Amino acid sequence: SALDNGFKKIGFYIASPGGEAMGMEGLVNYIHSLSANGISTFSFTDQLMASAAYGISSATQRRYAMPTSKSGSIGTILTLMDMTERDKQDGISYMIMRSKDEKALYNPHEKISKEVIAKAREEMMLLDASFNNLVNKTNPNLSIDKIISLKGNAFYGEEALSLGLVDQLVSGFDEVLAIESASMQKKKPFYTGKKTMNEEELI
Repeated sequence: SALDNGFKKIGFYIASPGGEAMGMEGLVNYIHSLSANGISTFSFTDQLMASAAYGISSATQRRYAMPTSKSGSIGTILTLMDMTERDKQDGISYMIMRSKDEKALYNPHEKISKEVIAKAREEMMLLDASFNNLVNKTNPNLSIDKIISLKGNAFYGEEALSLGLVDQLVSGFDEVLAIESASMQKKKPFYTGKKTMNEEELI
């Protein structure tokens, strides 16, 4: 909507623990590509900006956070569920039939085998490597080695800043808007996703 209406600066307010890996890479690459078309982007959190949500933030040109907010958690998680004991208690017995040997291996109504764990870990690490590379591409301040050294943790403001996860700490969203409006050379509309404002309104 912002692009369709000709806005040249887009802000992302992020407050999320993350989400699914699938689809994130396409979104991150798209946001990152906006700068090539003269679109300026920034992101801000006053809460949590973690995992896939941090991936989205990393795609923006500038990242703002409050001292009490947390950023990071660059990593992947995969949960396997074994419900076989509960099935026994409920008096339910499942027979899983497959047309191919490895179809739907993570079925919760089967015992988790060593082979399934190994395959799940392989898949998880593949996604983790892809996530690391994506963040490194969009935020070169974070090398692959540095990302790995963070061990999937999220960090509060000052530490997030020192680690390069965010670019600047602010007192709130009003300060972010003031900083971003000051960088505008002409009085062009400013898009935050909720309201269109000009420089006078921002300041």
